Amino acid sequence: MRSVLFDTQGQIGLCFLPEKRLLITELIDNVFNHANIETLAAVLGQYYPNKHRLEVAIVDMSRGIRTSLQEGHPTESDQQALDLAIQRGITRNKDAGQGNGLAGTHAIVLKNGGSLRLWSGDAQYHISKGNVKGYYNIPAMQGTGVLIKLFTHNPVNLSNTFIGGADWSYIDVLREAIEEDGSLKVKDEVLNSSTRKAASL
Repeated sequence: MRSVLFDTQGQIGLCFLPEKRLLITELIDNVFNHANIETLAAVLGQYYPNKHRLEVAIVDMSRGIRTSLQEGHPTESDQQALDLAIQRGITRNKDAGQGNGLAGTHAIVLKNGGSLRLWSGDAQYHISKGNVKGYYNIPAMQGTGVLIKLFTHNPVNLSNTFIGGADWSYIDVLREAIEEDGSLKVKDEVLNSSTRKAASL
């Protein structure tokens, strides 16, 4: 399970490790599963090969985390909503997902020694170089934003996080994708085995 990202000179700059791919996929899925997808959203990424750093920002102009969580977890403030959102198993309802996207992101960033900024409404949560800095009040804004900085030379073994635990696996993510999309594309053409012709999908 490897994807390739090209750097600014068009050279192959990075082969994603599974935890980075999982993290980015989960965050993008959050926009579709929990935000109002009729609103604007953007995904931006930059790889700095000399610094061994990947930066990804995902921003939407949706209803925000607090409004999304109100369905299953009424909160009194945006900060309280952010605090809930980074906890494992918290989701607006179980039909919308397992509630592990931001919690998994949080765990991976901490293990990687990376940085995270998560903001929604008038609150922001911050991790810098693997250290939790806490919550800050910011001017209120619509939607949700996530900025992640990960060190590509410091891979995270998912078995050292709850994601790799016995009660959760990447197979669960794939199962959810199949349920949502109705199918899962594996490969356009499968390599042949021995003298048999290659299979095609």
